[in-house]
Amino acid sequence: MPESEMITYPSARAAYEASTIMSIDHAAAPAGAIHYWRLPVDDGHVAVALGDGMCLMASGICGGDGIGVIGVEEYTTRAGNQYLGWAHTNGANKNIQTAFARDQEGGVLMALTDQEQKRLLAKIDLISYALDKIILPALARVDRGNYANQQANAKVENALAEFKQKLDAIN
Repeated sequence: MPESEMITYPSARAAYEASTIMSIDHAAAPAGAIHYWRLPVDDGHVAVALGDGMCLMASGICGGDGIGVIGVEEYTTRAGNQYLGWAHTNGANKNIQTAFARDQEGGVLMALTDQEQKRLLAKIDLISYALDKIILPALARVDRGNYANQQANAKVENALAEFKQKLDAIN
């Protein structure tokens, strides 16, 4: 199967039957794994694992527009739906190679491709650089009442120029 092609299945149950179930322990599912359930009406239900027992799915139980993040155990209990297990793939399709950015409360903000992950990590490194080389030194000079020091200002300006170059390279 060419990399750009994806096999579609008539139901989640059909995809489940074409998958290799790794475990019925939902907590063991890595981010990107596919969770399967028996209902509704034996057509089954599917969700993408986000890690830490959470998943992304389309279900009225998620509230709002019906697409959201919910715990596997919470969905299974609230829906009264038999959990069938998880697989690395959705049927014969390739597994999902992605990572998920989380907010401070652990909620998923977005899924990231490998390239997006690298860019995000580079930006985090750049922010750390700015903090260490530009912001903290400038604050230290203000605290010492030394802000007019020409030599210290030149170092900060040079670091700021380097910061801007690195930021442009990432974008």
